[in-house]
Amino acid sequence: MKKFYFFLVAMLVSVAASATSVYFENTLGWSSVNCYCWAPEVSKWPGDAVTETITIDGRTFYVYNVPGDQTNVIFSGDGAQTKDLATTDGAVYSGNNVNSIDPIGTIKDGVFTPAGEVVINYAKIYIRVSEWDKAGCYIYSWAPSLFGSWPGKEMSKVTINGEEYWTIDIDSRELTGSSINWKLNYNGDESDNVENASMFEDGHVYSLDGTSGLITAVEGIEVEENAAPVYYNLQGVRVAEPTNGLYIVVRGDKVAKELVK
Repeated sequence: MKKFYFFLVAMLVSVAASATSVYFENTLGWSSVNCYCWAPEVSKWPGDAVTETITIDGRTFYVYNVPGDQTNVIFSGDGAQTKDLATTDGAVYSGNNVNSIDPIGTIKDGVFTPAGEVVINYAKIYIRVSEWDKAGCYIYSWAPSLFGSWPGKEMSKVTINGEEYWTIDIDSRELTGSSINWKLNYNGDESDNVENASMFEDGHVYSLDGTSGLITAVEGIEVEENAAPVYYNLQGVRVAEPTNGLYIVVRGDKVAKELVK
């Protein structure tokens, strides 16, 4: 009996882990929302009443947990219905899908990302302040160029387990190739060139002698509040001089969307 119990628990955990959820934003104001799924069919039209909702940034999304390995769904209400839609995990549909099969975005880990918006993954690197004990620190690289024209980008200062580091976030999509040339500078002072060093990796600390290692115990990082902002447009392209509009702004280890006026 005990073996059967553990088998049942393991099976339920496995099913829960592989569950597929699709979402619907009721932009047409239907009085109720239903979801019909098939291939294979599990219920008759119009399917199940959808009552579970989540709210993200003030927007309400209906949640439908696909009961099996069905590949298609239709949301409907008040005599109207969407087109045949795919049961892609995390896909978000809306009233737009009365005429379109394309999701309006995705939901993952409680975050809604609009369709077409690039989600930037950043690699954070560190350099010990003891190796560059100046009032400030800029990092510049060539072959490849990651930080723009000279003098590059300003790094922020953090404290980890009592030791100070310079740190900066790098768009992971730019970390191509196996090696990099880089140096530090500030207000006319320059370090020696670090040439043909290993390409930067997330969570690594780098030395001016070209060596590197994985930094550990990064919990409790204290970041200087005056970290220089780095601007990106919504396509993930770095912008040197932002004009009016919405941007992704990186300050130290903080990432946020900001409206520049």
